[in-house]
Amino acid sequence: MAKSAAFEFALKALDVLGEADLMILPMEPSNYMCRMGAEIGGVDPFTAKKIYRAMLAAAIEHAFED
Repeated sequence: MAKSAAFEFALKALDVLGEADLMILPMEPSNYMCRMGAEIGGVDPFTAKKIYRAMLAAAIEHAFED
């Protein structure tokens, strides 16, 4: 099966992101992500979700500054 041009472009875009040390993340953490963050961070899942949101907001705000 031949890959479409759009698919090839998407793969290249993902490669470029990886080369820039970036990745695509969900805007909201899943329940599993919150449970793992809570377990590792020693906090409750609600706090883990707030931490995720704060980190993502900071990453967006300060993208490409470093």
